[in-house]
Amino acid sequence: MFSECVEETSEIVEAFNRSNRSLSRSDVTVIMMARLITTLSRVRDLEKILRYLGSEREMGVVVERVWKQQSPREILVEERQMRLF
Repeated sequence: MFSECVEETSEIVEAFNRSNRSLSRSDVTVIMMARLITTLSRVRDLEKILRYLGSEREMGVVVERVWKQQSPREILVEERQMRLF
């Protein structure tokens, strides 16, 4: 379950990077927490939910790794402008 959230977070960060946007650690943390909460909302075991939400150290390591792996793509000037044809 946690690895699913990490993968989804990486995909979202990569999508921002493809738009030439680099995210802060806080941005990555918010995305990670949102994915984790969304995933955990399907779980009915309260202790399991609290265990995942309480794993701040592990989450911090993952956020740091995803944040460092960013590589925003340079967008050409032509791609930034709207085209009619």
